[in-house]
Amino acid sequence: ATYNALLFIPQHPSNDFYTKNFEKGLQLYASGVLIMDKCGDLLPDHFAFVKGLVDSQDLSLNISREMLQDNSLLRRISGIITKRFIKHLETIAKEDNEKYETIWRQFSRFIKEGIVTSWEHKDALGKLLRFETTFTEPGKLTSFADYISRMKENQKDIYVLYGSSRTQLENSPYLDALKARGFEVAFFTDGGDQFVVESLIKVDDKEVKSIDRANLDLPPLEAQPDRPGLDEDQAKDLTEWVSATFKDSFSKISTSDRVTSAPAIALQGENDISPEIKAYLKAMGQPVPENHPEIAFNPFNPIVRKLADLRKNNEELATLLAEQLINTALLRAGLLEDPAKLADNSQALLEKLLDK
Repeated sequence: ATYNALLFIPQHPSNDFYTKNFEKGLQLYASGVLIMDKCGDLLPDHFAFVKGLVDSQDLSLNISREMLQDNSLLRRISGIITKRFIKHLETIAKEDNEKYETIWRQFSRFIKEGIVTSWEHKDALGKLLRFETTFTEPGKLTSFADYISRMKENQKDIYVLYGSSRTQLENSPYLDALKARGFEVAFFTDGGDQFVVESLIKVDDKEVKSIDRANLDLPPLEAQPDRPGLDEDQAKDLTEWVSATFKDSFSKISTSDRVTSAPAIALQGENDISPEIKAYLKAMGQPVPENHPEIAFNPFNPIVRKLADLRKNNEELATLLAEQLINTALLRAGLLEDPAKLADNSQALLEKLLDK
């Protein structure tokens, strides 16, 4: 294909960009003669913000709009300029980070859309993602390439966490295990980010893993200072009792070093759907599969140690306490279907304590 193309990225979207009246497309010329003012087939929808023109000597001046929509030459040109535009974004990101961040803050949603909708280009677009992490200052963005360059020698995967804000994520008990090992965690806080990142699967042969999953494969911790906690038998007795008390509610009850700041955390199974995807399915009126998360107790937490003793001499109170810890863990994970259960259980627990 013989053609010339001139593309540019506007500083801001046009005034009608987010309205139904907006028509995407580049100007299309045949040998210097304008044949279409808005040719939407020259770039994919996720590059709708790009302006410019394409001039080809191989197109006929008499070609109709219908013929253009089914034109193999146009498809070849589209494929080439799409790849070249992505390369152009990569060059900007590498050579002028400040300029690229300006583009990112204006048009990030379209790059993310491309990751989800374009199988051919998702890996290249994934490297253009920007995000904050546990290692960056608030408001400071980084990339997967920079993240990988900072990975520890014993770190196999890229770790991510989804939520509504950095503040919320920084207080997440899921960070405990990663902080203890000195591993960086990427924060994704925009709606739909989980769809985007999970579409990538890998970045530069590094698997992308959400740290709220039960199947996280972490290296063992270095020797920790002695601290009071449940021994192996006490932990086994407690988890067996909780499993029997809340039979068939969870995939597994365990004690784990995955949590150090809270009494317990709820871990999603490998095949469980996330709260964000569950909300999406509900909104679309689709059936929602039932999740069975794992509950992991912190064997060093004083409340959990008290629970292990309490169940032996006051099982009713112990059950209320266990349910409170579990519901709190589910709430923090976004997995508690009915938050009123937490309030009802809190009231019952307080009443029981006041009766003593």
